Amino acid sequence: LESGLSFQKYVFRWHADQGLFGTLLQLGKHCQSVLSEYMEEDERLSHLRWIQNVKTGHFSKAATGLMSLSSEGLVAFKDKSGKKSLQNRQLVLSLARLSAMTSQENSAQLKNVQTMAEENLDLYTAQESLADMVDSYDVCSRVMAPDTLMDVAMDLIKSTKNTEDKVRAALAGLTIAKAMSSISSVDNSTRQSHIAKVWASAIDIEMQRWLDILEQWSLLSDNDRAS
Repeated sequence: LESGLSFQKYVFRWHADQGLFGTLLQLGKHCQSVLSEYMEEDERLSHLRWIQNVKTGHFSKAATGLMSLSSEGLVAFKDKSGKKSLQNRQLVLSLARLSAMTSQENSAQLKNVQTMAEENLDLYTAQESLADMVDSYDVCSRVMAPDTLMDVAMDLIKSTKNTEDKVRAALAGLTIAKAMSSISSVDNSTRQSHIAKVWASAIDIEMQRWLDILEQWSLLSDNDRAS
């Protein structure tokens, strides 16, 4: 009576005060609509709202909420040092994509969420590919900005002696540039510039082969050249 809350919301708040969020969600199965309303009111539960949205079949809302979590990097999805964890963010983006695919809604916003999730997941796949070739904790475990990742890829293309690794680094660079289309702070000209740098480096790697082709070309007859 003193709290001014209904019995259900009082119980939810008591458990939230104790940090017993899992128990709170379990108790909510007896009054789903009240739990949904309470979770919108209590900011301490903002990182868990997507769970309730999935439970109640609001997949579009869950997808949008998960995308917000992935970009904001809330404490619940950081590693012990307080930095954004690559694996945790991959998990959030995968859940966002799955929620968007499950939703029956056919809105432009939901399609945009799915596209952004997929492109960011491609970005982390590229980072994992680069992590296999470098001895760096940040590249292996932390969420890195696309520009920084691109620098890692370009350095690998130039420095590694293994041809297969050069190819992998170049492919990772192209994937990173493609994923930049979902990042509002990166304009299209910058993205195209990154793509051009990757191709220029790839051509430079094969310079001797190109020179050999040119040399052979000069020795060919007109008919062979036409062929």
